[in-house]
Formats: sequence, C-alpha cells, structure tokens
Amino acid sequence: MSAVATTGDAFTLELEHVRLLLRRRVLWLRAWWGEDPLHGAGALLVSDARADAHARGERHADEAAFYRDDPDAAAIGELLEELAYARGVSALDLLAARLGLDELERALIALAAAPELDDGIGRLCAYAQDDASRRYATPALAADLLGERAQVHTRLSSGRPLRRLRLVVLEEMDGAGWSGRRLRVDERVLLQLATGAPGIEPRVADLLEPVDELPPQGEAAGVARRLAELLPERGWPPVYLCGPAHAGAEAVAAETSARLGLRLLAVRPDRLPDLLRDSELRGLLAREAALAGLALFLGHDGDHVAGELAERIEAPLFVGGPDRLEPQAAALVVPLVAPTRAEQRALWTAALGSDAAELGDRLVEQFDFGPREIRDTVAAADTRAELAAQPREPAHVWQAARERARFTADGLARLIATTNCWEQLVLPDDALGQLKEIAAQAGLRATVYDDWGFGEKLTRGRAITALFAGASGTGKTMAAEALADRLQLDLHRVDLAAVVSKYIGETEKNLRVVFDAAERSGAVLFFDEADALFGKRTDVKDAHDRYANIEVDYLLQRMEDYRGGVAILATNRRSLLDQAFLRRLRFLVEFPFPDRNARVRMWKGVFPDLLPRADLDLDTLARLEVTGGSIRTIAVNAAFKAAAAGTPVAMEHVMAAARREYAKLERLVTPAEFGSWA
Repeated sequence: MSAVATTGDAFTLELEHVRLLLRRRVLWLRAWWGEDPLHGAGALLVSDARADAHARGERHADEAAFYRDDPDAAAIGELLEELAYARGVSALDLLAARLGLDELERALIALAAAPELDDGIGRLCAYAQDDASRRYATPALAADLLGERAQVHTRLSSGRPLRRLRLVVLEEMDGAGWSGRRLRVDERVLLQLATGAPGIEPRVADLLEPVDELPPQGEAAGVARRLAELLPERGWPPVYLCGPAHAGAEAVAAETSARLGLRLLAVRPDRLPDLLRDSELRGLLAREAALAGLALFLGHDGDHVAGELAERIEAPLFVGGPDRLEPQAAALVVPLVAPTRAEQRALWTAALGSDAAELGDRLVEQFDFGPREIRDTVAAADTRAELAAQPREPAHVWQAARERARFTADGLARLIATTNCWEQLVLPDDALGQLKEIAAQAGLRATVYDDWGFGEKLTRGRAITALFAGASGTGKTMAAEALADRLQLDLHRVDLAAVVSKYIGETEKNLRVVFDAAERSGAVLFFDEADALFGKRTDVKDAHDRYANIEVDYLLQRMEDYRGGVAILATNRRSLLDQAFLRRLRFLVEFPFPDRNARVRMWKGVFPDLLPRADLDLDTLARLEVTGGSIRTIAVNAAFKAAAAGTPVAMEHVMAAARREYAKLERLVTPAEFGSWA
C-alpha cells in the first residue's frame, strides 16, 4: 500500500461514474414506464400506468438487454468501462484498500457521497426514484444501479464495515421503510474523499497523541524493515512488539509505518477504558485511521484493558510492552531486544559530541538507556546549563541522567538524601579500603566486562553486592550514604516492613517490583536489618517453609543478576544470615565498635563549624564507650540544651545528654566513663 496525493479532480471521476449509472438507469425507466401522463407525480399519487408497471415487476433480464441493445445505453456502458481505466487512484481507493473493502462497498460509498457533493446528481436520484423530494441515494436505488440486490442489502447491514465504521449512515425518513432510508456520508468523510484534505475527527483526535520521532537503532532497524516487507502480504494483524521499555517499540512501529506510507499516532492510555466501552468510538477510530493514513500504537504494561482493546481496534495496530499479552490467533508477535552497550555508546557519542569523551563509559555502564531516554537526558542537561548561564558540562549530563532514571517502587523503597561525604567516615583501614574497592569497581565495570572480555565469560554474577555487618550505630547507613555520594548515584532504602509479607508469594512479588524498578536507575539499594529478610533457610515442614525458601532463592538470583548499581545489605546480626547467601556477596565489610582513637575523631567531627561552643574535653568524651550513632545523638541533644539556656555548648550540656543516652540504652553511668560527671 502506498500513499498517493489525492485532489478534488480525482473524486470528480467518481462522481462522473455515479452520474453515468444514473443516466443509463433513466433511459431504462423511460422505456419501462412508457407513456404516463402523470409521470413526475410519484411523490403524491400512483398513476394507473405506474401501478401496472409495478404489478408486472422489475424485469432485470429486459433491463440488461436494454443496456446492450439501446444505442444510447450501450454508449454509456462504453463510457463506464473507459472511466474505470482512467480514474486512477483516488482517496476512495486508498480508503477501500486500508479497510479491505470490496468493490461493491466502495461503490456504495461513492453513491452515498455523490448527491451530497453534486446537486445535479441529487436531482437525478429524485428522478430515478420518481420522487422530487428524494434527492439522495437509498438502499433501493443502490440495488437498482449496482445490481445484486441481496448483496447490497448485506453490505448495508449494521454489522458490516460500512455502518460499523460509520462510513455510511442510514437515516430514517418519514413514511419510508428500510429500503427507502437515506444513504448519507459524514461531512468529515466527504471532505476527505472530495479534497484529500488532512485532518482527524475531533472526537478521535482527542484519543491520540504523537509518538517520538526517533529512528530505530541496531537490531530494531532490521525488525522494522522486515515488518514492512511482511505486513502487506499478511494483511494487518495486530503486531505485538515485546521487549524492554527502552527497546524502541515505538521507533520500530514508526519506521514500519513510514515504510508503508502511514503515520503513527499513539492511543492515549487514559482513554483506553472509553474505547473499550464505546463501540461507536472504536468505529470512528478505525475510520479516521483509514481516511488519514494512520497506524496506531498501543502501549501496555500487562493490563487487561490493553489486551482486550487490541483485539477490537480495526486499524493498523502496533502493541508495545514488556510482556506478551494473550493475543488473538492472527496476531504477529515480534520480540525486541534492548540496544547493546556498543549501540548505546554510539548514541551517547552522537548526542554529546566532545562531552562523551570526558564521561567515558560511565553513562553506558550505569544507565541502561534507549534512544528516547538519551535524547531527553541531553535536552534536560542543556536546560540545566541554560538556567545556570553556563556551558553544558558533564556534571549537568550526569545529574540529568540520574533524575531520568530515578525510580519509584510503590512505597517499597525510599530515596535517601546523601548528606554524608567520604571524609566524614571514621572506620578501620580495612573497612575503608573495601569501600574504596566497591566505588572503584562500580566505575570500572565497562573496562573489565566489555573491553577486557569478562562479560562474555560471566553471564551472571556481575552485580556489585556488599554486606555491611556491625552493631547498631557503627556507621553502616552513613557508609552507604557516603558511597552513593562518591558514586554520584541515588540511594534507596528498601522498606523491609513493606516488602516482607506473611502471605505466600507476596514477598517475592514485592522484591520483583523493587529490583525491576531499580534495574535501569543505577541506584544504590540499601537493605537495612537484612537478617529479617535474608535469614537462614529452614527445613521444609509445611507449605510456608517451602515458599520461604523460594523467596530466598529468588532473592539470591536477583542479587546476583542486579546490574543497575550497587546492592548493600546491612545487618546487626551477621550470624543469622544464610551462608549460601553470604557466599554470593562480593564484599563483606565489618563495622567494629569504635575504639578510643576512633571516638576522638568522631567527637572532633560531630560538631558543626557554626556551632557556638566552649572548650570541650575530647579525651573525657572519648571515654564514653558509645557508637558513632550515639555520639551524633548526644551532640544534637546537647546543642538543643545549650540553645534553650541561651549559652554556647559546654561540657555540662554534653554530659547531661550522654546520661540520657545511657538511660535509653539501659546502661549504667559509671565513674570509669563519666569521671567527675558521673
């Protein structure tokens, strides 16, 4: 099917064809009626001559012989044959081809439209029906002109395309039966047929929205080419383009449509329920798609509404989504794959130019983006630079990519502000060294896996996972914040209270939501108190035990395959964790209880520079055997006590806050720790 520019002249030949049919019919009627002095008064009375003619019945064989033997009628027949060869391709031909209409349905549309566009044809219709008030076509007249009365009636039944798609409307007329109804074509269809003018019915335009004009990349481009070759042979079944969100389903659909001379528009998701309920609206949509040369794109995320609707839209349709719905038997299911790392690298290079070299492979490795996401990210970075009155810098691009990839997980994970920086960490050298290794591996994945070939050998186990083990308050959360800040990535704390469910299968489902949402975001996932979720697997004694072990196995698999960013598990009780789970973690970072030297460093760094304070005895404070978390709590409470007293922070404020902290921890205040402040 190819798009052909249509003009008013093209449909003029369609009108001439109807006019010739009517002229030939008029010749026959004059011969059949014979002499009738009351001819032309058929709308008011039935004359004797007319009654006799109707009583004898319509003589179809005589009519055919008349068209062959009468010189004038035969001449008109020759003109009709010549016109069939000369008329070319009109808007009506395109409409019929797009909707699969047969020649009789096509002729009925032309007949219904002709009196609306040419008053002379309307008068001929009135003459042929012996009723000056009937300046329009009717089913009876259509049967007279086109023959095949039963077939004409079938094509005009309510379930057939002409009426189902509102191409032809049958209007009831006073005193007329079904055969005397008016055949009418909607004004929108008339305009398209007569002029080829572009446009879409307003009710249908409100259902649609434009799609991204991006060419498909890599394998997707080949899919579009093959589809464009295949679809004309197979007709137009719904085409299911199944793959990841960034696999370019819309781009494949748009490229395929363009190759077939069609323009792609997307069905608005919020209007899907309306389309599902309203069959008339679906008919209008199919009609407008045929008139305007449209193909439709329907996105879905596995919802049943999209699945039901896909089978009811009678138009070139592409369905794009991550899963295969339950398509009708004739549907064409086409799997799509996401752009490869090499293709993404080429896209970033084309979009960023010289900035791509400075960012290196970090963008490719950290953010799994397709063409649309890359385009939108660069546009957002340009906007950031313009608002700051600066040239675009790599930092603008990175931040825009973070925001583009930021995810939500239906309340199962919460974004944590990374306020703690690397320099604030007070940890043993071994623990700090492991954190640096984690950060380094996150930045060098492309080098090791892609450039050095480890990615071909390690199809699984590429995730960067770590366990932070230590007592409460020893700095596990602070280290996660510092690591995310160092990597310039979002940190999401997984809400275990929401994830873990007593209902069988729900915990696994919640974990899937979290990991699927985080996969493309490049986020750092932080599971606090992980022993509640990742405890030791149990012997199978009942169904709940079996499903609990399935949940652990599922988590092990997702942790092993997590390629989005870094996954950190934190626990206060390492001994409760499943050893099989520990073996699959790449890093195990111990957070010991801080010694005296570490506590001195913590006390030095806990008070802000702007805080008004008296001389504080750090050696005395370091004797307090508390964790970094407790030190922060004591410092904040001491600041509030000093603010209430209107004085700088002094030792009495700090030690009073420390006594409160010890009471909360159910620990004794001893002279060994508090000295004279005991």
